[in-house]
Amino acid sequence: MIKGLNISKKYKKFELQPTSIEIDKGEIVALIGENGAGKSTLIKCMCGVIDADEGQLEVDDQVVKKLDDVLVLGFMNQDQNVYNEIKIRDLTNFVKDVMKKKFDQEVYYYYFKEVFQLDDDYKMKELSTGMKVKYFLSLELAKSPDLLVLDEPTSGLDPIVRDEVLDILRCVAKEKNTSVLFSSHITEDIEKIADRVIFINNGRIVLQGDKKEIKKKYVKLNQQQYVILVNAGMAKECVSIHDYYIVDRDLAMTCNVEVKEALLSDILSYMRKRSED
Repeated sequence: MIKGLNISKKYKKFELQPTSIEIDKGEIVALIGENGAGKSTLIKCMCGVIDADEGQLEVDDQVVKKLDDVLVLGFMNQDQNVYNEIKIRDLTNFVKDVMKKKFDQEVYYYYFKEVFQLDDDYKMKELSTGMKVKYFLSLELAKSPDLLVLDEPTSGLDPIVRDEVLDILRCVAKEKNTSVLFSSHITEDIEKIADRVIFINNGRIVLQGDKKEIKKKYVKLNQQQYVILVNAGMAKECVSIHDYYIVDRDLAMTCNVEVKEALLSDILSYMRKRSED
């Protein structure tokens, strides 16, 4: 079990309030929230890219200074600043020399060539956004990481490439027991592969738990169903989303209202509006 306990970070215009998360072996945990909510800050603190102001990290109940002191960490974000003229082959050889025994070339080429069908003769400037994601993901998977951390890995990708990347994440979690922590503002991606979900808004966690249990907890109402709850004095518990309303399932059940399960995007909007009230 990997834990980040009471992690906080303060900037001039933003503060990540004390935040705790847990990631079990083989589990896919998704951080969801709008841009600027604090997802990237939390991820960078967890991975040691930036130092947290407060908080601690634990692996199997042992306090550690950095996660990669005791486990193999794979980390990928959108800030992959690489010299544009360098060829993939040369960059890969450089990474392999730095990583040494931690870099499994056979695993790398499996993903790079067989799965993603890339060519290492390309220069970095010749790669599309999707090709870059596939390449850097191949590099991280070549480490056979215990924990794979990805910051907005599918942002800007077309639907086909997005599905390819999500399928790989699902497979490495299931087949290799790799723990996966990824952030996204694309709720469809999280619907597809996440086991647990953490909602972040304005630097604090407003909801976290098992994805299926969260979706069971909240329901959507049409206008007629909403009127029934209004007449029962529950108007303040309902949040308007587009042309329908989101409410806690238990409250809806007290009024014998037939309901439909809410989508994660609905629940995110609901939690954001409730936290701002």
